[in-house]
Amino acid sequence: MKLPRPFFQPLAIGAPAPLRELPVRLERMIHFVPPHVEKLRAKVPQLISEVDVVLGNLEDAIPADAKQAARDGFIAMARENDFVTTGLWTRINALNSPWALDDLTAIVAAIGNKLDVVMLPKVDGAWDVHYLDQFLAQLEARHDIKKPILIHAILETAEGVNNVEAIASASIVDGPMRVLSFLAGIVGLVFVVIMVIGDGGNPAVFGPIGHGGAERMIVYPAMLWLMAFGGYLMAGPGGLALTRTGVGRPAFHDA
Repeated sequence: MKLPRPFFQPLAIGAPAPLRELPVRLERMIHFVPPHVEKLRAKVPQLISEVDVVLGNLEDAIPADAKQAARDGFIAMARENDFVTTGLWTRINALNSPWALDDLTAIVAAIGNKLDVVMLPKVDGAWDVHYLDQFLAQLEARHDIKKPILIHAILETAEGVNNVEAIASASIVDGPMRVLSFLAGIVGLVFVVIMVIGDGGNPAVFGPIGHGGAERMIVYPAMLWLMAFGGYLMAGPGGLALTRTGVGRPAFHDA
């Protein structure tokens, strides 16, 4: 637990002051762009006025031999466009991958002052959020970034669903505010659905996840005033998500 006096101090000397309130912005439609594909990257100027967030995807849709090209393409895309009020996000590779370190260091150095959110996949626990929180602060300080880059955590494993309370509160209760929102990915949602329709959350069946998993996926982000998206199963126009401004309808589109 942090003491009150240093609670809102940056995690690195020279980093921007942490936010005390999360920004209120529309995130109804997040458009995923594979940045290594030049013809799709060329559509971004038109997309900016049509969507709420343009996201450069560096992770699951990108072959291993195209990771560098995707990273370079995202940096070029960010430099070449004025996003005005449209959010600019990137989905980096998982922290245990060979590419995450280069994703973060290269992107923050090149276009950190344009980047709004880092989408972090495969979050298993609060430790992942704390690591990224500290590392982003160091990069922000080194490259003179003027505003904090926020985190969108994706829960894609049973362990992540089990640790949802700790993940949701990781950098709001335990430290300066940086977590913007989180999403239950397809695997995480499958476990939630199993808990709802299965054997009443019987610990013998569901192990440490136990009863109330679905409720926790809803209650903790709402309690901590985070946005919670319902993942790929809610990608259609009827999908509902709790946002800071009420109920929104997020749509996750690939280019």
